[in-house]
Amino acid sequence: MLDADPLLIAGWQQFFTVAGGAAATLAGLLFVALSIHVREIAEHPAFRYRALATLSIPLVVLVVSGLALVPRQTGRSLGLEEIVPLALQICAVLVWFGRARGSMRMERRYALRTAVGVALIVVAIGGAALLPVGIKLGLGVLAAFCLVSLVWMAFNSWALLFAIADAEIAQEEPGTP
Repeated sequence: MLDADPLLIAGWQQFFTVAGGAAATLAGLLFVALSIHVREIAEHPAFRYRALATLSIPLVVLVVSGLALVPRQTGRSLGLEEIVPLALQICAVLVWFGRARGSMRMERRYALRTAVGVALIVVAIGGAALLPVGIKLGLGVLAAFCLVSLVWMAFNSWALLFAIADAEIAQEEPGTP
């Protein structure tokens, strides 16, 4: 049981330190990239949604990692703590998606990306839910969530920046509205 083995959580501290540092760094880099294109993002609801959703990924990984680094906690407390920011992430993404979708007709790929992102968070919530009942696999699931989410964030960042570039090119071409 995790509560009886505090060394198990301590054994993951290096991983979560690295994941948290990587998440903070990527969030900063993404923030700068988004700031460069803030006008285009502000003018296009789908871009605004993608920017918010994409920037929230490293932030939630940072929080998940930070919570895993709190000293002298039990598996029960860690699992319950982790569920809160993950559940808030799902709520935020769905609200942002709903707002963007309500203001314009969005392409199907936005819904697909949202579904993948929400699925990742649901898996992480499942991992966090394993911790209070003493199943050690929960830490591995949270670790996998951190890694896969950061890769997913990089993919979404790249796609967003190219969508912005495509929109800029389309505006510059003669004969396009």
